[in-house]
Amino acid sequence: MNQIAEKHKSTAHEAIEHLISRAENARGLHGDDLHQRVCAALEKYLLRDGYDAPNAEIKEFIDEIRADDLCLVIACENGDEKAWEDLVANFDSTVKSAARKMSSNQEDAEDLASSI
Repeated sequence: MNQIAEKHKSTAHEAIEHLISRAENARGLHGDDLHQRVCAALEKYLLRDGYDAPNAEIKEFIDEIRADDLCLVIACENGDEKAWEDLVANFDSTVKSAARKMSSNQEDAEDLASSI
């Protein structure tokens, strides 16, 4: 965590705890499990180029994160098979739609979607 993010550590921690509390399905994760990912996003998108965001802006940024989607992705990365099944079920049509737009024919689209 860079110096700017370190300055806002308690604000980020509080906002991350609120984020995890509003997840409908936290998949057994806790705020500490999300901390690294959320702080990396803060640094990349909000606290870049020396910008010293006010605490309210940091809270707003974190509040806009879709808690259930973040928990789903992190659970998948941690090897949770049920999370992976849910990810495929929830986003299969989106992936297939994007693949159709990027491919010249149905067969290529199906291959692309299944590889994703």
